[in-house]
Amino acid sequence: MVLGGAAALNGYLLTALANGTGHVGYGLALQKTIVLVGTMLVIGVVLWARTLMPLWSVGLFYGIGVLLGVDPHGLLAGGNPWKFAFAVPVTVIALSIAMARRSRGLELATLVVLSALSMVSDARSGLAVLVLTTVLVIWQMRPTSHTRRGSTVRVLLGLLLLSAVAYNVGQLLIVDGALGEATQQRTIAQINTSGSLILGGRPELAATASLMQHYPFGFGSGTYVDSSQLLVAKQGMQSINYDPNNGYVDNFMFGTGFELHSVFGDLWANHGVAGLALWIALLWYTLRGLGHSVAGRSARALPIYLAIATLWSLFFSPWYGSATLLIPVIGMTLLERARDDTKAVSS
Repeated sequence: MVLGGAAALNGYLLTALANGTGHVGYGLALQKTIVLVGTMLVIGVVLWARTLMPLWSVGLFYGIGVLLGVDPHGLLAGGNPWKFAFAVPVTVIALSIAMARRSRGLELATLVVLSALSMVSDARSGLAVLVLTTVLVIWQMRPTSHTRRGSTVRVLLGLLLLSAVAYNVGQLLIVDGALGEATQQRTIAQINTSGSLILGGRPELAATASLMQHYPFGFGSGTYVDSSQLLVAKQGMQSINYDPNNGYVDNFMFGTGFELHSVFGDLWANHGVAGLALWIALLWYTLRGLGHSVAGRSARALPIYLAIATLWSLFFSPWYGSATLLIPVIGMTLLERARDDTKAVSS
């Protein structure tokens, strides 16, 4: 909460410092501040809800709320409704129901069905998240001959290795046409462009790196891009053989402020160093909650899915869309501090 407030204030400070350039809008700053502060406050609501109802109920009602807010006629949803509109809320609802039944088998069956839907919907990242979730659920079901708790660090290192394996195997399967011809052609084109599926699919990372090199303190939540900043961003994208002279870059990424298609990039550009500190905190609490619960074999499919999807979003998805995941993952996986009632002093 403190870091969120500091990031909001820093966004306004950077905007005020850039006011002399004429490329600022305090209405834009207010809009982005509302999204940031609102996200922090709703995380608190989820934490409060955990004291009143089981975790699966929190997930179920949260998922229903998100689903009711979906616009099926939106620009992106119209082209691929499952990938861009319904995947996250339906997954949260389905895994919440499976969690209520306390059945690992039902969780696995649900994950298989959801993975199939993602496979036929050209949802590459969504499919990868579901596959990793499935593997971690299965891993917790393995027999053990001792009762010693697993290491959180070992779990996270294992997850890193598993992600690398899944990335390489998944890339091979896609290139071989396992997810259909359209996905195959798009993936091959992205690899041929930059030499990497990640950079080819997320050229915004190159723009972010170039901007950070020239403007390390960010820009401000109400600051619009000027011609020199736009040139720096495009030069970064050109360095990976991506042609940035298109409507996506000019209108979406830099048409109304800075939209760098990652929580990392958006928090840095709009809220500066304080935004980066907030990003580090979000990353830390997500990793800590996931590693602790999986090491103790107490993690259910729902919080695992939310954590892995959030880790992806922190690096590769825009802030305004990632808030839907950040809210429940922090609110539902934040570890409860042990209470020492022996320190209580009676009057």
